[in-house]
Amino acid sequence: ILSWQKWKDNLPRVEFVKGNTYKINEPRLEQKCTTPPGYLTESELITLMEKHGIGTDASIPVHINNICERNFVTIAAGRRLVPNILGILLVHGYQKIDPDLVKPSMRSEIEKQFELIASGKANYDTVLTHAVHTFRENTNISLSTQTIWTNYLRPVLPSCRTLARH
Repeated sequence: ILSWQKWKDNLPRVEFVKGNTYKINEPRLEQKCTTPPGYLTESELITLMEKHGIGTDASIPVHINNICERNFVTIAAGRRLVPNILGILLVHGYQKIDPDLVKPSMRSEIEKQFELIASGKANYDTVLTHAVHTFRENTNISLSTQTIWTNYLRPVLPSCRTLARH
């Protein structure tokens, strides 16, 4: 019994107690497959961005437009954001270099710093120096792993060029 699975309404739920014996009438083994979750819709992405403190009401549509314009995703039926080859490769490549680069926490932290500047609670130069230092570290990691990027992207670059033309 897999406690995390939803029970079908027509099956009785039995609470098993350690040490008790139970009679099994019809033993059977069922094989089933899991399916991946569907792609996010624009509204689901917006909800996640708001949850993680990424973007503002004005900038969120711009972010979504940018990922479309840069051929990272395509908008499909039902306003679902379907990742393109380039988007998938970039996420996987960044994960290989530094998993923090694709986590929402990095972007969220920078957004929080911007809010502190806007409210007068943080100094612009201090935040800028910290942000530049953080990105410089990540850029250095990225540049030092150029071979990973080259080997990772080389097989698909022709198809990425084709995507960029459309």
